[in-house]
Amino acid sequence: MGHNSTDYIHVNVEAIKLAFADREKFLADQDFVSIPFRTLLSPEYVAERRGLVNLRRASSRLRPGSPEKFDSSLEPVHRTIEAAGSGGDHKGDTSYIAVVDSKRNAVSWTPSLHSSWGTGVVMGELGFSLNCRGDYFWLDEDHANSLQTGKRPRSTLTPTLVLKKGKLFMAVGSPGGDDQCMRILQTFLPRQ
Repeated sequence: MGHNSTDYIHVNVEAIKLAFADREKFLADQDFVSIPFRTLLSPEYVAERRGLVNLRRASSRLRPGSPEKFDSSLEPVHRTIEAAGSGGDHKGDTSYIAVVDSKRNAVSWTPSLHSSWGTGVVMGELGFSLNCRGDYFWLDEDHANSLQTGKRPRSTLTPTLVLKKGKLFMAVGSPGGDDQCMRILQTFLPRQ
């Protein structure tokens, strides 16, 4: 296709849309939701999803898959998901920091707040404000990422450490909401 050609970008965007649809249907705190990773990553499921990519037309639908077709031990997941929403009023910012010392110990870190001081709520006399990532929850109790006591919200943060033969090869990350996933993906796609 040629690196960053129109076809290359189109196929990547369409594949990411399918992955994000599955994220909406399945991804949440694993202490609360069973995520069928093995099936979502299976060659059969991936082939079916790949078949949904039209090389000449972009999809405007949110199309989550049905991994239970490929694993009889999985119960069908019936969740209504929507792509509509206001997008929120986020005025904060996300940063990315990677630190590697002389012994190749590494930290890949993505501090992020939607607003300058998180929620603006300070914990009593402790002096720190609550993070605003709770706004990633859904109020629909049937959604995988529904708001529940003790549940961690799903996040777009993607600080990444890459190992090669068990040793640190790269620390990579990015600011930018859902764009983070796409930027990290671009880092690993081959250039020809």
